[in-house]
Amino acid sequence: MSPQGSHSTSGERLDHHDGCSRASRPWRGAACVIRVTTAPAVSKPCPAPRAIIDGMYSPDGRWWWNGSQWVPVPARRRSWPWIVGVAAVVLLVLVVAAAAANSGAPGRAVAAASVAAPIARDGSCAPQPCANDNYGWIVTVNGFRYDVPSGSPFERPEPGNVYATVSVTFTNRLNREEHADPFNFVLLDGAGVKHAVSWFTSCPLWAGVNLTTGATLGPKCLGFQATGDRPAGLVLVWTPRFGGGDYDVPLS
Repeated sequence: MSPQGSHSTSGERLDHHDGCSRASRPWRGAACVIRVTTAPAVSKPCPAPRAIIDGMYSPDGRWWWNGSQWVPVPARRRSWPWIVGVAAVVLLVLVVAAAAANSGAPGRAVAAASVAAPIARDGSCAPQPCANDNYGWIVTVNGFRYDVPSGSPFERPEPGNVYATVSVTFTNRLNREEHADPFNFVLLDGAGVKHAVSWFTSCPLWAGVNLTTGATLGPKCLGFQATGDRPAGLVLVWTPRFGGGDYDVPLS
């Protein structure tokens, strides 16, 4: 701080002496400037006039009058980080308390219902014959018939073959959708030949569908051709997903 020339407390202008110039209001503790030819000007407090009151600070707030001389004001520690931290903790506690207060009996009932929703996946299936894929995607087989009529005089199997039908029912106990499709099945006949699905009047073709969790579909008819005069040893082969394993369900 480099104050200009000033007047005394009686209104008279003070002369410059000892390389020091008073501030226009000397009772506030102006600083002096010592002119040094070999170094920049250094700021220091001027001798205190009689009008200065003990304990008063300088205008720039950097000096303090202790009754006999000007001393530097000690640097103050910044306490605001601690205040912000404490406020954040208090806010967090209030939010948690409010959330706990707002959770009533209806919320607990919903939570209990959501826990009870998933169906048990134990890997079993019934009644037999059946197959269980991935502990919850189940197909149940019944009503197997060998050498059945087509239902129309214009529909005949290939020479040496007969028609065979079976009913399937799907149940989804998984926590995701599953696809039920007639083309996921083939019939292994008594001669060791695998036949793809056929459709005829007595066993029409049905479109594949997706089943959500807990849904069922069926019974649905599956029709095949099979080698004639071989009614024993027939197996329904189910491939529930592309690239996955096969499930053999014995039919006879």
